[in-house]
Amino acid sequence: MLNDLKNIRAFIQIVDSGSITAAARVLEEPANTVGRMIQRLESEIGCNLLLRSTRKISLTDEGRIFYEKAIELLDLARQAEEAVNPKKGKLLGTLRVAVRTTTIQFGIVEDLVKFISDNSGIRIQLLVSDGPIDVIENGLDLSLRIGALADSSLKVISIGNVYFGLAASSQYVKIHGQPTDPLELKNYACVRAYLPKPQRSWSLVGPRGKKMDVSIDGPFESNDVRAQSSAIYAGLGIGLRPLGEIKDAVQKKKLIHILPNWQLHPINVQLLMPPKQLSSSKRLLIESVIPLFKNAILRMNGGQV
Repeated sequence: MLNDLKNIRAFIQIVDSGSITAAARVLEEPANTVGRMIQRLESEIGCNLLLRSTRKISLTDEGRIFYEKAIELLDLARQAEEAVNPKKGKLLGTLRVAVRTTTIQFGIVEDLVKFISDNSGIRIQLLVSDGPIDVIENGLDLSLRIGALADSSLKVISIGNVYFGLAASSQYVKIHGQPTDPLELKNYACVRAYLPKPQRSWSLVGPRGKKMDVSIDGPFESNDVRAQSSAIYAGLGIGLRPLGEIKDAVQKKKLIHILPNWQLHPINVQLLMPPKQLSSSKRLLIESVIPLFKNAILRMNGGQV
């Protein structure tokens, strides 16, 4: 007879996260505590649920069956609680989310704060990074990705495109002028990405959908979008910024929109989720925050869909 649902939750999290250490971070418990939970659970059931190695954890045949039924069990427990306590029907739980640094300036944190205020049973764990993030290892429920995703077992939800235009500070334009044609960009200092090699060209889209790959060069390159932004505002050269940011910065006379009829080729934005079975409460929670990310992308684009 199973005595503690907490042990079952720990088991599910280990499977979802891929390791005891990763699960412990999500559960906010010491790894050895989580390990003991699984030992007690296996002792109660009378069989091994996990195959442990130095590199990874995988399910036994019995563990695979138990995992599917455990998801259903916790869902039924939640439904039973809601049936006798209607207040329990509200959004509850912890959502672990990863976003890119660019999205922070477009209100996603403020939207999440309001979401928490409106739903007192919600906790948000927000990871901010432009580097690669392992969704499963980090126990993420959602990860915002800008750009194409290689073949993956992850669940993918496309939430639109982002559009980047070209901009420079008024100081830079005053000294160096500005191009009137994309092909002239090679004659100007351009702030470039370093991913993992220096950027040598930009793929632009212009009037009537005309496409053009233009050569670029410049004295500054970085793998950090915040550093690139600072270099542009400091007057180092022409660079790429979200259209929503350019629109706002032009109004404040901080930037000049360069070649306004041209922009970087649209980049798809996706929300990534682990390929796991979700409880109905987790599914509802995820569905409730997806509009917040869509609104942030819309603001990045200055209202352009």
